[in-house]
Amino acid sequence: MKEYTDNSHVWMAPAEEYAETLLKQGFDFMDFSERYPNLAKSEYGRDLRHELKKLALNTIKAGDIVEFLPAFQDAGDESFTFIVKDTANYPRISMIAIEQSGMPFQPIYTATIDMIKLKEKE
Repeated sequence: MKEYTDNSHVWMAPAEEYAETLLKQGFDFMDFSERYPNLAKSEYGRDLRHELKKLALNTIKAGDIVEFLPAFQDAGDESFTFIVKDTANYPRISMIAIEQSGMPFQPIYTATIDMIKLKEKE
């Protein structure tokens, strides 16, 4: 297990394992930082955030339907269906909104991987 100079590793599982557990339980880094605000700012928190981004990239691919996490939503975002267009610029993701497909120049939305999540099937 990696040891951190600030001893932030003492009470936690390795960041790689904990990141998988968080995602399986439907949580993200925002949830972690709300529950453990000091740990989120630590060296361990930095590594955990990195691991979550890596795992999220493996789960989000072009063609997926995604939504913004509440902390990053603008007014009206909930009325759009965002489809991932490109993941080549990790950690940035390019998206389009289906509802705007009839526009002559369709806007492309850009977000980082920690701002979005896969939309749950209804």
